[in-house]
Amino acid sequence: MKYVKLQKCKLRQDNNLSPTRQEIEDPRITRTTDNHNKGKEDKPETCMQTKLAKSIHKFFMFFGLAKKKKRKKKKMGLGISLLIGLKAVLLFLLFAFLSSFGFALLAVPFLYASLVSLLVALASHPSINLPMLLAKNSDGSFPIWSIVLFSPYLYFVRVFSTLRRLFSGEAPYSEISDGLYVGGWPSSPDRLPPGNPAIVDCTCEFPRRSEFLGHAYFCIPTWDTRAPQPHEIESAVKWACRKREQNRPVFVHCAYGMLLNSKYL
Repeated sequence: MKYVKLQKCKLRQDNNLSPTRQEIEDPRITRTTDNHNKGKEDKPETCMQTKLAKSIHKFFMFFGLAKKKKRKKKKMGLGISLLIGLKAVLLFLLFAFLSSFGFALLAVPFLYASLVSLLVALASHPSINLPMLLAKNSDGSFPIWSIVLFSPYLYFVRVFSTLRRLFSGEAPYSEISDGLYVGGWPSSPDRLPPGNPAIVDCTCEFPRRSEFLGHAYFCIPTWDTRAPQPHEIESAVKWACRKREQNRPVFVHCAYGMLLNSKYL
């Protein structure tokens, strides 16, 4: 019996593992541990462990990780809050310029647009991060009061998106995994991947087009250049996995799809 114990110790040393005193005195401990590990290896993978789930999860987390790395180098990154804040200042200067020449009535819309932009800049700041300011519903629609109140910003981003795509020539979507597509806001049916895809909408400023009402839809209101909350990411991943189990493609989109490329995944 003592010879068997010594042989076990020698085997552990060959594998660069130091045996404990209990293992030397009782060889059954090693056998129990092996059975325990074997049970772990035989455990079937869940949906969250599939390649699809990992790809979607990395897609969501990329934005947050990128921002953290950037903040280590700079105190403040060039995000939506800074850009819209600069837009608010520019609109206010235009209001002041027109008012100084007596065009008070013409200057009022610029003042209103400036105030809306300032409010959006504050709500989209990382320390606040309040995408529900625009009140986008879970079905992708906006209430009437939100469309009227935030119309300067809502229509500005739509025009900007159209012009950007017109001059950039970027592809509307990319396939990063089997049946998983990522891209920017689909403004028309030709911007959607083939196969009647289920849509995961990660925008808070773009509406769901009426042409897409027949598509399965999941909305996570998120500011551009910001990341969703962890519980929202988990919900979206589980929802997308269920759709893929039904052999339906999944299209995940943010506002412009600038960073949605397979090289980041």
